[in-house]
Amino acid sequence: MEEFNKESLHELIRYFRSLIAKHGAEGWKDSSSAIQAIVYGDSEQCRAAASQLQQNGYQVNPILYPTVPKGSERLRICLHTFNTKEQADGLFEVITATKGA
Repeated sequence: MEEFNKESLHELIRYFRSLIAKHGAEGWKDSSSAIQAIVYGDSEQCRAAASQLQQNGYQVNPILYPTVPKGSERLRICLHTFNTKEQADGLFEVITATKGA
């Protein structure tokens, strides 16, 4: 089992945040942690985006009303040390296609 590498996780978070800046920060919650979120604001759109991402092999979770206030439904993305920059790039490709983010 690979040992936890805190610096590699922080590097991935920085890379992920740079992708947010590159693709436009609209809807993204400001977070410097491994947990990232993009607000869809609509349960059906959020659920559909989660399904599309899951079909593409990404483990994301839709967070829907009543867990969050109506209109702030979002996808929860948790970055891990085993994730790659290529996976982050692919995630953004699918999000861009589902949201136009």
